[in-house]
Amino acid sequence: MVTIQRGRFGFPQGEVVFAHKNKIAARLFGTEVKAEIQNWTYRRICVIVPRSVASGPVFVRVHCGSESNKLDFTANK
Repeated sequence: MVTIQRGRFGFPQGEVVFAHKNKIAARLFGTEVKAEIQNWTYRRICVIVPRSVASGPVFVRVHCGSESNKLDFTANK
């Protein structure tokens, strides 16, 4: 589980997006893997990190489609 804090994420909830680990799957299904959101508030998001994510960018996409800055995420093996 990962917690993202200090944003102004708004309502309704949007998505938290990670990079896809498997290059073949990324070509077939796209490079984005959406996290399962456990809790979404105005200032905090708690998500379960999918097993298929790779180290790479993670970002928040709010309900209107705007995206946050991309930050580096390191996936533990």
